[in-house]
Amino acid sequence: MRTQIKNVIDSNKSRPEKDRRAFQTTDQLEADALSIFLPVLVRTIFDASHGRCRDTHLCALCDGRLLITERQYTAAALAGDTARRGAQEELRQALESDLDRRVAERLQPCCATCGRDIVRGASVLLPLCLHSACTGCMHQAAESNPALMCTLCGATSTVDPRSVQRHPLVEAALASPKRYCGECDEKREASHYCADCQLDLCKVHTDAHRLSRNTKTHALDAITADSAADEGICTDHGIPLNVYCTTCRSAVCHLCTTSEAAHPAGSHTHQNLRAYYEQARRRAGVAVERAQTAAQARADRALDASISLLEIDERTTALKAAVASKMGALRALLEQRHAQLVEELDAMAATEKQRITELGEAERVAHTVLMTTAPLAQHLADAQTPDPTVARLELAVSARLAKLVRAVPAVPMPLPDKVTFKLDEAALEQAIRTAGSFTVEQAVRM
Repeated sequence: MRTQIKNVIDSNKSRPEKDRRAFQTTDQLEADALSIFLPVLVRTIFDASHGRCRDTHLCALCDGRLLITERQYTAAALAGDTARRGAQEELRQALESDLDRRVAERLQPCCATCGRDIVRGASVLLPLCLHSACTGCMHQAAESNPALMCTLCGATSTVDPRSVQRHPLVEAALASPKRYCGECDEKREASHYCADCQLDLCKVHTDAHRLSRNTKTHALDAITADSAADEGICTDHGIPLNVYCTTCRSAVCHLCTTSEAAHPAGSHTHQNLRAYYEQARRRAGVAVERAQTAAQARADRALDASISLLEIDERTTALKAAVASKMGALRALLEQRHAQLVEELDAMAATEKQRITELGEAERVAHTVLMTTAPLAQHLADAQTPDPTVARLELAVSARLAKLVRAVPAVPMPLPDKVTFKLDEAALEQAIRTAGSFTVEQAVRM
């Protein structure tokens, strides 16, 4: 931007001194261009991308000045992962639709303070943020506090009802179709409306209407506000405007620059009006290009945010699957350990039961042997048993019974072993409760 301004200044060194008086500083040129032409030329882009100056490439526009270099601005606006964005065509299309909708909503001719629709001729240009308010809000604020807060961007502008500026884009959007003179054979655009004749009149027929004896008392209403200024005519002297007063930032005629007029050359700085318009339009054109670059950067950053949200969802889904897998493996290990403990317990019980079973079976066998041998001794003891039989078998039977009696164990039958289960529940619970963790690392663009 400053390079463009420098080229304009260099090119104007060849102009006459009176046409170069206004070129005091590049800062003043930038401020003049932005305060006058930027509302007309960059409103659409400005509305779509201007924020509250938090991490923004448009901070330099907030006070009507361009304070960073073109190289820094372009580098900041175009930073990002192009390949990453290119792989998300569906997200990009959805974002473009949303941005178009938002811009279309912002461009509706409604008051940025109260939200009501603005009628033609009742718009107010908010100088700080270049949005539009209505005259109703302006007069209401003037009664207590002349500051108007824009609900679109939060900026607060001070508006003087005595020097209010209409918003050019809003007024252009609300302008009715062209009306043509009803008296002309040619198709001339009407400038006034005669309520008595109910006719639209061009400037020539309006003047004739005012001079005619029959119609000079008719009520003539201007169709367009500030018609003289729009036609480039000085409202004080009625001659074409050809000088720009840089001090007052207004277009005047050469008679306004005399010592007795409102813009004296001795104390005010002037330049050729047409030259100033060309320079200002060039400066505003550069501002538009920068705003377009910044708007694209904003759109890219918004797309990056949408992609990041999608990637967060994808990452979360993948991590949930990993958590389920790891915890499932832990559950499987717990179930496996449970099975091992049950199997070990069953084996222990089986071994012990087998030993006891064997002891019990031995007792049954011994009992059977005793109970089958004792009757023989009882038979020998019976008086009816022949003596020779008793003599022959008694020693053997008594010895056998004595041996079986001595074989009875002196210790009682063993009781079941006392088995307990030990588990460090506190340590295990702590391990389970703290099992697994997430590590967060700042992503780095490659």
